Amino acid sequence: MNVSRAGLVVALPEECRSLSPRRVQRGDCFPLDDARLVCIAGMGRDNARQAAQRLVEAGARALVSWGCAAALSPLLKAGDLCLPAEIIDAHTGRWVASAAWQRRVREALEHACAVCGEPLLSADRLAASVADKRVLAAASGAVAVDMESAAVAAVASARDLPFLAVRAIADPADMALPGAVVRTTDDTGALSRSALIGELLRHPREIAGVLRLAAQFRAALQTLTRAADRLGADLLLDAGAV
Repeated sequence: MNVSRAGLVVALPEECRSLSPRRVQRGDCFPLDDARLVCIAGMGRDNARQAAQRLVEAGARALVSWGCAAALSPLLKAGDLCLPAEIIDAHTGRWVASAAWQRRVREALEHACAVCGEPLLSADRLAASVADKRVLAAASGAVAVDMESAAVAAVASARDLPFLAVRAIADPADMALPGAVVRTTDDTGALSRSALIGELLRHPREIAGVLRLAAQFRAALQTLTRAADRLGADLLLDAGAV
């Protein structure tokens, strides 16, 4: 395997479409080019930690948590970019992104999309309801939530490597995840399309919510794609001290 300098942990194959058109599945670990290595982790803390460790063992000298997040702040909308200076985790405390690297990336992206540098929370489970999001926002002070970034940050810290989280908002704070999606998504984040269709046939009132979520995910994916294009293969890692 080629040695890449930056390793990107991506939870879901669908999120990886912002980086590469190739078909991928959970567990895949591959070089995008000479400067980037990607690992498809699956959703959650343990999967993200294992993926980050695989990337380091494969030669990554910096780690990035790349993908989508849910908004906790009502000021964020689908397609906005969360580029946090700090990651909050109830189990491991607080982790900070590499300051100079985060600043360079933010300056490069702020004219392409709405960028927020406020804290991101890493949670143990999906923030599926509006009430869940309100509780997490009040308890943490974070503006968005995912399930992987803290684990990636912890691996980077243990190996003394630069770390960055790049997360596009897929669902705003005032939106609950459709029940049909929650019921047909497994612990790794994999969605059974056939099971989803069956759920929607039984609960047709949920179709509108699923279509709305799909549109918002597309907006998030477009933002991530623009970010990848603007940052280039080196992700601005070598533009100066990290």
